[in-house]
Amino acid sequence: MPTKNIVIGGLLLALLGTIAFSYYLISCEEDSCFLFDWQRTRATQNFEECVLRGYPVLESYPRQCNADGKVFVETVDERQSTDKRPTSTRGKCVVGGCSGELCVDATLGGVASICIYREEYMCYKTAKCERQDNGQCGWTQTDELASCLASRRSANQ
Repeated sequence: MPTKNIVIGGLLLALLGTIAFSYYLISCEEDSCFLFDWQRTRATQNFEECVLRGYPVLESYPRQCNADGKVFVETVDERQSTDKRPTSTRGKCVVGGCSGELCVDATLGGVASICIYREEYMCYKTAKCERQDNGQCGWTQTDELASCLASRRSANQ
């Protein structure tokens, strides 16, 4: 009988240890306690955390960070005056992304996107990709582009 009690006690102790360790893995919110990539992804809740945790950033405007399928978009304060905005004048602007939906600086090399097709991406086929007033590469907003984007987006809803 004492051997049976020891075995049962050992199994209960192992079960409690497993439960405690599982709780630790699930509740961990600090980078220092991440043992698995899924913890890092699960804990990422905004653009800044995504960048700090080393996930890839798409050089679009505004920038996007992809945390293993969770996409976070950078918050851009449009009220900020143009002279205070970050500028980039490294190279010419080129079209990138799987569907030609990105307008990026040529010096960045090949820039990929998350390869999700959206109907409004067709609007960029005739749009102008060039350096904007803020110094960043972007799509020049024309009435034609705005109208095309609005009609394609409303057709998808």
